[in-house]
Amino acid sequence: MKEAGPFRIFPPVRPGRRPAGAAAGGVLLLGALAQAVAVLGAAPARAAAPVMLVDAGKPAATIVVADDPVGIALDKTDPATQKKAPMTQADAAGELQRCIEKATGARLEIVPAAKAPAEGTLLLVGRSAVSERHGLALPDRPEGLRIATFARGLAILGEVAPAGDPASRGEVDRGTLHGVYEFLERVVGYRFFVDVPGDPDLGTVTPAVGTITLPEGYELELAPDFPYRAAGFTGLVPRVARHSVGFGFPGASWTDRFFGQMFLGEHPDWRAMTSTNGTRSSYYPCYSHPGVLEARVRTTQDIYDGKGRWFGEHGHPGPKWIFFEPAGGWDADGLCLCQRCLPQYRPGRGRLGKNSNLVFRHGADFAAEIARRWPDKRLVMLATQGHTLPPDFDLPDNVDVQVFLARSSGMAKEPYWHERNLKLLQDWHERLGGRRDRLYVWDFLCRPKQWTEAPVFFPHSLQRWLRDIHPLCAGERVSEGSNPPQFEMVMAWLWHRLMWDRNADVDALLRDQCTTLFGPAGPAMERVYATVIDRYENVHWSREFDDAYVPPEQMYGETYTPPVVDTLKRLMREALDACPSSATNICRRRVEWMREGFAPFFAEADLAHRWLEKTPTYAVADAAEPPADDAAWEALPAATLVQGQYGETADLATRVRLARCGTNVFVRFEADEPVVPMIVDRLAVFVKGSERKPPLHVTGEGTFPHNKLPQELAGYAFKDGVWKVTLKFPAAELGIAPGGAGAAEVQFERRRAARGKTPATEYFWMPPMRPRSPEDMRFGRIEAGQTGVKD
Repeated sequence: MKEAGPFRIFPPVRPGRRPAGAAAGGVLLLGALAQAVAVLGAAPARAAAPVMLVDAGKPAATIVVADDPVGIALDKTDPATQKKAPMTQADAAGELQRCIEKATGARLEIVPAAKAPAEGTLLLVGRSAVSERHGLALPDRPEGLRIATFARGLAILGEVAPAGDPASRGEVDRGTLHGVYEFLERVVGYRFFVDVPGDPDLGTVTPAVGTITLPEGYELELAPDFPYRAAGFTGLVPRVARHSVGFGFPGASWTDRFFGQMFLGEHPDWRAMTSTNGTRSSYYPCYSHPGVLEARVRTTQDIYDGKGRWFGEHGHPGPKWIFFEPAGGWDADGLCLCQRCLPQYRPGRGRLGKNSNLVFRHGADFAAEIARRWPDKRLVMLATQGHTLPPDFDLPDNVDVQVFLARSSGMAKEPYWHERNLKLLQDWHERLGGRRDRLYVWDFLCRPKQWTEAPVFFPHSLQRWLRDIHPLCAGERVSEGSNPPQFEMVMAWLWHRLMWDRNADVDALLRDQCTTLFGPAGPAMERVYATVIDRYENVHWSREFDDAYVPPEQMYGETYTPPVVDTLKRLMREALDACPSSATNICRRRVEWMREGFAPFFAEADLAHRWLEKTPTYAVADAAEPPADDAAWEALPAATLVQGQYGETADLATRVRLARCGTNVFVRFEADEPVVPMIVDRLAVFVKGSERKPPLHVTGEGTFPHNKLPQELAGYAFKDGVWKVTLKFPAAELGIAPGGAGAAEVQFERRRAARGKTPATEYFWMPPMRPRSPEDMRFGRIEAGQTGVKD
């Protein structure tokens, strides 16, 4: 039988017989996951009988590697020294041996091809003299794998890239390790989902099998859809997520981090003119100055000659690629206003394209020098910030571009967002001559995740995105999501699966994860997955966004409403109840681990739902004179501040009281403080509509740094563990005229600075719920009139 297709979910191949359904040319899938697998023809070389590798827990085959194993472009860590060393095909064989022994108890011997036994079953790992003697062809697609039976046993083979492709000194095996893990999953029954430090079994499903056989004529050949698959999940998702092997494209970022330090002191005329008054930067260069290009070329030559140092934080020139991207903040703080640079800006193209012509013109000039001096190398540039859009001109043929999707595909479940990002890649694809191999994506699972604990699961949206960009680009680098690994596991693992096979059945993959990882809790966990996926993908927000920040009004007011959160809590309880009661049961431990990951989301959701429909209101009392003493102040109602972005109960009490006296408003803070307030502690009053001005605030020493609004410190004291501060400022600053009615939206804040290992803590009247910008700040309301506080 021949398997030729994408990744599927298979049970272990059972001993001494074809799996059920094989007689009709198919393979039975796991339980309820049954789906048709097409048979595209018989294998050219057929074994005389099923191939047995392990028989009732006893070795029935010998693992064979090359006498001189070819390198694999990944590193391994020596467990004894914790030092990294290059991998070879022998390491792939060792991984196969270890996993088979763990699943079956049988330890298969590993021998070099020269010592392969003359009789018995062989399990070949990688190209060797034995595989060549039996005429076993290697896969020819990049990173391809081939698993096939032959007259003496089974071969797991990978594509071997010749020296220099990609930019290597010798041959590189880019497929055998993929083949090993594919064999372990499809044939043995392993599942590799997540690496949990100190608990390797928590995220890996290890089968318990006594016998491993393959049917006669078994053959599988696969290769990834995207040649570039990289991610920041390396500490979370196992290597078996099928990262790119040997691609060698690390991405362009901050290559000019130390350019100013190296050159701008001696060449002040190279500095960017950042102000019309002639002010020049000591950090950012002028990218239209010929000296900057000359320095870039000269430094690159020194790097290759082994006698210089690089001026970048990342993107060191390599064997195939040279990188260029301005230091961070260039689009905001480093734009040069000289007469050479000014004509190249295009403000009419908006914030994403106004600077593209300038930076990519410098890149094109550098690429011309690369073509002349190092014709075997290519320039990589990053499209980000104000140079996200393509320039007005075509780029030289030796330029590759990585597009930074700060507005990530995680938001592309909204149709307008998907279309916007797709149009960006289409424009770049056209600008790069329609060559897919010149365009790459830097994507972000962390957006909008970095502003919320809510689950951001979008498998179908992600699949649509990858299908649509497949003709346009060579692949993606994905930055992690800054949220619990229990959430990362799902999307990170699936992201890699889909970059390998964009047409994989995502529902079957997720169902298999629930079934194999959680055992008896699988049905409940599958409903958990289905609920969060449906809510995130299918509930379309009432607002359109131009950035990846999603306010709580949408995330918790529309997507994860109170009934939905209650349902998820119930399903988690059902999942745990379905597991054996033993605390050591692996399925129970996995469900408990998942519940730990959901706990911050549940806590945040409860707080968000508490505050979403609430606007705290304080009615300011009128008095002829300001309160004369503590007793007079304490007779007024108090607004109490809550802690943190989502309004937890404060660990230290902070109360605010207000009084209007003629043309002034007095604001009194009473903050519990076990020790003397530090100078960097702060009390503040923010007024809506004045966000561009510094807030009214007082530091721990009673000073008003950087304030421009008229104000006065009317009282300051620290006694008996209470910090009491009274601020006086014109009522007009709040929009409240002397006498009569008036109202304003304000935010009271206390910031308690870090003390030793105790982190900084913030307290608010109206919790801001992680605002992306001042426009998203949340405010309470003060009203002139009757006295009182209303939550």
